[in-house]
Parts: sequence; structure tokens; C-alpha cells
Amino acid sequence: MLTAELSGEIKMAHPNKKVTIIHGAKLPTSSIYPDHFREKVIGTLNKYGVDIILNEQVDLSKFDGKTVHLSSGKVMSADVVVHLPPTHQTIYLTSSSSQQEALPEANSSKPSPPPCTTPKPTRSK
Repeated sequence: MLTAELSGEIKMAHPNKKVTIIHGAKLPTSSIYPDHFREKVIGTLNKYGVDIILNEQVDLSKFDGKTVHLSSGKVMSADVVVHLPPTHQTIYLTSSSSQQEALPEANSSKPSPPPCTTPKPTRSK
């Protein structure tokens, strides 16, 4: 569920970016949830513009900061990759247009977290 929630937050914060979840199983989220629920997660994320690629793994050893290699041999470009082990799910962002949106550490060679969109709690005095 973390991947679904995080990808939705990223899409809301960066609506012009393409957000894709890459998940190693036939359905997203943990198998402790029933299949009908997991299928509904796919529909809901797609409705909000998040793409999902299932039955694929990302080879992080080949990630060079811009290119994502999948287990099928498919190669995709990415601005940011967020890898969430041990769930075998990866989220990546790409521009949906020719205009680039600046992201922190966008060309880093190591996975980096998305920008924080939640305000930090303040202490009561």
C-alpha cells in the first residue's frame, strides 16, 4: 500500500510528470489483500494518472540516473527512481512534455526520495 500511496502523492505534487509503479507480482500491494481489492487499486491509480507495470523487476545495478532496465529487457528513461525494498516495487518519474520540471537530485545515480509534500508538525507551547 505504501507504493500506491506514495505514487499518488507524487502525482499530486507533480501533475505534469508521468508516474509509473513497477511491481514484480501479478497484482500490486501485498497478497494478504484479496485480488478484487488489489485490482481496484490498479483502477484507482490509473484513474488519477498513475501507470502500473506488473510482473517486472527493475535491475538497479544498471540504473545510471536516467535509464531503468526491466527484467523483460525493456528500457525506460526516468528522472527519479524510488525503490521500496523488500516489496520489489519501484516508482519513477518522467516528464510528460518536452518542458522539464525541476526535481531535487533529478539526475542522481542513486535512488532518492520524492520531495516532501507534507508540512512538518509543529510543537505546541
